Formats: sequence, structure tokens, C-alpha cells
Amino acid sequence: MIRFSARLVVAVALAVPLLAGPDRAEAQGQTQGQAEARGQAASDWARTEQTALRLVSAAAATGSGQAVRLALQFRMSPGWKIYWRSPGDAGYPPRADWTGSDNLAGAEIVWPAPTRFEVLGMQTLGYKDEVLLPVTARPEVPGAPMRLRAKIDYLACADICIPYEASLALDLPAGPTAPTAHTHLIDRFEARVPGPPSGMMAIERAALGGPVI
Repeated sequence: MIRFSARLVVAVALAVPLLAGPDRAEAQGQTQGQAEARGQAASDWARTEQTALRLVSAAAATGSGQAVRLALQFRMSPGWKIYWRSPGDAGYPPRADWTGSDNLAGAEIVWPAPTRFEVLGMQTLGYKDEVLLPVTARPEVPGAPMRLRAKIDYLACADICIPYEASLALDLPAGPTAPTAHTHLIDRFEARVPGPPSGMMAIERAALGGPVI
């Protein structure tokens, strides 16, 4: 018969969590860190009474590619709108100044299909409720950290129009890319960006009529 003393049983019971503890804690820490990385990658909100605006990233780090996917996320109070790149009879679109950024060679905004509005006989194009304007940011040194600073001028309109200026800041570390909490929403609005016209356009026939003056 094998007998164990109470002291030996207690010692073994204490040793098991000590052996498993560091590895488990490290794994839990990595999981928590990955979750935090997915949930961040966004600037603070720049809020007004009518709007809220922030800069979000589709990736938690810069990766090694030639571009980083970002977006300007606008939220508007009911009845308020901002404008498309070609606003129509009135207004102007959001404009971004990236002065002060580090490791940024250039940034291009693309524009999801807008909604048409008519007020007092004027036709305008823009967005209401919420819109993400996707941004393709090109780093000067792929794989290096990016320090993004953007000043956004935009016009919010309802019965009146109010010009606003927002300052946004977002730092992305170096490292492998991982999707963030914003990736899916950026994808949804990128899918709404009109593509180039399909097929070729050509003049089939031309005719001149009437007197030439």
C-alpha cells in the first residue's frame, strides 16, 4: 500500500499551479493584448453639437505593405449632413491637411456613393447619419511606425450651415497587421465607392447642322 503524507499532497497541489501559472498568464496576456489592439487604432472623437468625427484604422499596426487603410468616420445628428466630393449647387466637401504627420508620403480620400438632397430648388450631394470616407495612406518607409496628424475642414448643414475644423491624432506602431474593430465598417463603405465605368466609350457618328457663325 502506498501512503502519502498530508504535507506531500499539499506540496504537489501548490506546485501544479506554479508550473502552469506563467504560461497561462502569458497566453491570457497575449489574448488580452490582441483584443485591445483590435479595439484601438482610432483617434479621439472631435465632437460638436451636430457632428462627431474621428480617424480610424483597419489595421492595428503598419505591417510591411505600401499602404495603410484608414477612414474618416463622421456621425451626424438627425437632419444634418456633410457633402460629397462634388457637392452640387452649394456646400463643400471635407478637406484634410496632413501637415505634422511622420512617415506619411501621401493620403488619398475616396468617396462612397452619396445621397441626393433638394432644398429650395438647389440640388446637393452628401451624407447623413453616418459615413466613413476611406483613406489610403502611403508611408515613406513601409514597416516603420506612423504618426498621423490631420486637420479636417468640413461643412455641416441642416436649415443652416456651420463650418467646422477638427484636429485628429492617431499613432500606429510597427508590426504585423491585424484587423481592428473598425475593419468591417471600413470594408462596407469602401464597397460603396463607385468604380470606373465598364466598357469603352467612343464617338460613333458626328454631324454638323445649321449655319456656322
